[in-house]
Amino acid sequence: LAAIEDLGPQNVANTLWAWAAIRYREAPALSSMAALAVRRVGEFISQELANSVWAFAKLHFRDEALLKAASVEAIRRMEESSEDFDAMCVASISWAFATLGYWDGKLLEVIGAAVEKRVWRCKTQELS
Repeated sequence: LAAIEDLGPQNVANTLWAWAAIRYREAPALSSMAALAVRRVGEFISQELANSVWAFAKLHFRDEALLKAASVEAIRRMEESSEDFDAMCVASISWAFATLGYWDGKLLEVIGAAVEKRVWRCKTQELS
């Protein structure tokens, strides 16, 4: 992980997804990736943000700074444009925060509003 700072947001999200798929749970590596994600959270597109938080949840790796930064960024994006966070992103990030037991009332309020706006357009998978 010597070149971790060279990873772009898509590389971070893809690496975390792969680690989740193979259940790679090395705490130092996950901590480094979480710290990098916190520093660059504004550079992630919504899918990369949701996928990254999902991967940490899948690995049962809770990093408070990451969850706070991801929550603030998700709220900002959903308030600015609910279309930026599509139904799968909303579902993934909701599941991740719930799985990690992270409570943010404002995030839940914004997620609820985003779901309410688009529920009639969702596919069955996006509602489950």
